[in-house]
Amino acid sequence: MAEIQLERNEQLYRHITENSTDFISLHTLDGKYTYISPNYYHSLGYSLNEMVGKSPYDFIHNEDIKKIKFLNGNRNTSAEIKTVTYRFRCKNGKYIWIESKYKNVLSVDKVLDEIICISRDVTKNKQKLIELEEEKKSLKKTVYTDPLTGIFNRRYFSREYKKTYQEYLRDQIVFSLLIIDIDYFKKYNDTYGHRNGDRCLIKVTDTLAKGVRKNDSVCRIGGEEFGIILPNTNKDEAISLAERLCKQVEELKIPHINSDVCTYVTVSIGVSTANTIIDSVNLNMEKLFSLADQALYESKKSGRNRVNFR
Repeated sequence: MAEIQLERNEQLYRHITENSTDFISLHTLDGKYTYISPNYYHSLGYSLNEMVGKSPYDFIHNEDIKKIKFLNGNRNTSAEIKTVTYRFRCKNGKYIWIESKYKNVLSVDKVLDEIICISRDVTKNKQKLIELEEEKKSLKKTVYTDPLTGIFNRRYFSREYKKTYQEYLRDQIVFSLLIIDIDYFKKYNDTYGHRNGDRCLIKVTDTLAKGVRKNDSVCRIGGEEFGIILPNTNKDEAISLAERLCKQVEELKIPHINSDVCTYVTVSIGVSTANTIIDSVNLNMEKLFSLADQALYESKKSGRNRVNFR
C-alpha cells in the first residue's frame, strides 16, 4: 500500500509539473540544471538535453548575471524564498524577462542540498514597467526643462539650489552662484522682433551651457535672466568663470545696434559665494541669492557687460 501511495504521489507531482504554466527546475548549489519541466521546451525552445548539466550563466543576459545570487557563492540553507528578475535567452536568440522564485531544499534522497526554482515569463509586465519608467523620465525632463532654450528652468534651479545649499551646510562644501542678464534685451526685441529675440536667447544659452563645467547647472530663471549654480567653486574661480562667459557672449557678435553699451549682444553678471562655516550662521539661501542679484544690479549700474561680486 505504501508503494502504491508513493506511486500515486509521484504521478500527481509529475502531472502538476508537466502541466504547470510556470517553469520548474532543479539546480545543484553552483547553479547547474539537474531537472527542467517540459514547458521549458514550449516556451524557450530548449530540450531537456540542451539544458541539463549547463549553468544558467549560459542563457542569462550578461548585464543581469550579478542579480542571480544563488550562482554567486550563496550557500544559504534557510527555507527563505527569494525572488529575482532577469533576461533569459531563448533558443531563437531573443531575450524574454523571467521572474524566478527559488529556495534551498534537500534532494529527493535527502542526501544533497539543491535549489528548486519556479519561474515564469513576465515580459509583458516588465515591458510595461520599462515604458512607464521612460514616460516618467520624459515627464521629469519636461517639468525641469525650459521649452525654448532646452536648458533647465526655474523649477529645477530652485530644487538644485536648495540641494547644493544643504550640502554646503552639512559638509561645508563651498559653492558659488551666478545671476546673468542679457543687456538691453527689451530694446533687442523692439529692434529685431521677438522671433529674432528667441534666436538670440538660444545662442546665448548655448554659449553659457558650453562655457561651464560638467557639474555646473545652467538654468533660465526669467525671460532673459539665467542662474548658474557652481558646486565646489570659490570666489576667485566663480569670478574668473563669469568674466570668461561675458567675453564669450560678446564674441558671438550678435548685432545689437540699439544697445547703450556695445554694438553686439552682451551680458551682465552678479556673483556670490557661500564659503565659510561662519557664513552658514547668517547666510541663508535667500540672502545668498539676494547678494548675487545685488551684484548683478551693480554690474548694470556701472556700465553693463561686466561682472560684480557681493
